[in-house]
Amino acid sequence: MMLLTRFTAFLFLLVSASLWAAGPLVIELKSEKIITLQLAGKAVERREVAKAVKPSEIIEYRATYKNTGAKDLRGVQAVLPVPNGMTVDLSSAQPVPVQASTDGRQFYPVPLTRNVRAADGQLKTVKVPLSEYRALRWSLGVLAAGASRDVVLRARVNAN
Repeated sequence: MMLLTRFTAFLFLLVSASLWAAGPLVIELKSEKIITLQLAGKAVERREVAKAVKPSEIIEYRATYKNTGAKDLRGVQAVLPVPNGMTVDLSSAQPVPVQASTDGRQFYPVPLTRNVRAADGQLKTVKVPLSEYRALRWSLGVLAAGASRDVVLRARVNAN
């Protein structure tokens, strides 16, 4: 999976569930397109396999981290990459708290900020656009033997 480009990996994830194993830790990643319908005046969500995506569609990523071993795993960190061309919906990130990264290596509490120099020469702190987030990370702490935990994130497909 590491040799695939992010876009190719993204398409692969849209079509199927992926399974990774690192010792006793097994990670299953699923992605689904979220369709919102109006039924009797109420918004109802429908999920479907995302064989293809269009701008402004919403994709939900769900990663299940399962300890298949006989001993507790400590310091478990769950990471979900965000493909280029997607804008994160931070309100959908579960559980909370969550950290984010613009490079997939350095993570900080959300919302991310950066310093920019204004026209008058002064430095000011601004929020990093959610379209620049490249990964989210959760500290799951201890994952007991046989236990599993889900992390969830939704992202919108950008127009360009």
